[in-house]
Amino acid sequence: MINSRFGKKLVYFLAIAAGVLFLAGVIQTSFLPQLGLFGAVPDLVLILTCGVAFTLGPTDGAVFGLVGGIMIEGLGGYGLALAPLFYTVMGFLFGALSMKVFLPKFTHLLIYDALFCTVKAIYSLARILLSQNGSEWGAALVASVLPELAGTFLLALALTVPTRALAGLLRGRMSLKKGKGGLGDL
Repeated sequence: MINSRFGKKLVYFLAIAAGVLFLAGVIQTSFLPQLGLFGAVPDLVLILTCGVAFTLGPTDGAVFGLVGGIMIEGLGGYGLALAPLFYTVMGFLFGALSMKVFLPKFTHLLIYDALFCTVKAIYSLARILLSQNGSEWGAALVASVLPELAGTFLLALALTVPTRALAGLLRGRMSLKKGKGGLGDL
């Protein structure tokens, strides 16, 4: 049985996460394609998922990633496909990686951002290779995957401070200490 402290924390976390991810999903699926940053759409939901995972750890990153994956698939009109699994795994892995390897230094954030953007590019390329147009992977790499990598990385750098503030809000207070107050601590 879920104790009341955990239940309240989970409802608070999911309500804020769903609201923020819905807004991010709407921006990612409707506004960012019109912007045409490098000819591709940056992955705003991934940026938020990995930003929360960096600050709060693997459990919160995985929950946030699951909600984000469901949100982005629902808003994109594709039904549930691989995105919820991908975002959940990314949230968990990069949350665990941040707890073990990275410190909240700017150079570590640059490396962290470059790492999760690279994993996203590999995922996008793998989806292209497994699709019907897999033989056109070179053209897709140049026209889609690399521009998405560049756009997502630049947007991740610009949103570093806001995502850490969001993680503090999700924690219930504006403290930036890792492992203090998230769902994983309950």
